[in-house]
Amino acid sequence: VLDIQRFLEYDLTTQGLASTSWHMLIREAFPELAGLQLADMLLALLLQTYKHRGANGIELYDFIEYSSGLATLSKEALKQGLTGIALDRLYSPEQDSSTPMGLRLWLTTFTFTKSRSLIWFGTQCSSFTALCISGSKRSEANGFLGDQRRAFVCEGNCQMSITALLYLLSFWNGNMPVLEQPLTST
Repeated sequence: VLDIQRFLEYDLTTQGLASTSWHMLIREAFPELAGLQLADMLLALLLQTYKHRGANGIELYDFIEYSSGLATLSKEALKQGLTGIALDRLYSPEQDSSTPMGLRLWLTTFTFTKSRSLIWFGTQCSSFTALCISGSKRSEANGFLGDQRRAFVCEGNCQMSITALLYLLSFWNGNMPVLEQPLTST
């Protein structure tokens, strides 16, 4: 609980982008949590994972590959005898994390991870690469949020927010989050 509070306090000193976007995202994905403060929403998601890891728990996944594309990592992990899941909007509209239904699936799936699970993010990076800077206008001066009048920039920002949320929850839950990005990504 203290880590959640510290993070949210720090976030407020740096424009509060996580606090603002995460509250909205979680509220839309889990309407039953709508009356809660963000700290309580985050705690509820973390506690759900701990419940699943409990004495009669349901720990299902050694890994999750988010935005998996061709699921190359998942295929190799399965060959090694690991249990996991690959999620991507390419497979089904229900797996699109930019929708409330898709984000609910991503967050719910996360709560079924084993401790020290690999949480891999193959988040689309095109609007964050050096080749795209002239169009996205991402820079340190605008917090790398870019030209938010452009749809592809807003989509990238949404993916960034969702990835950051799941990344931090993964870290807090004792999982091993990894973000796959090219060296030229901002």
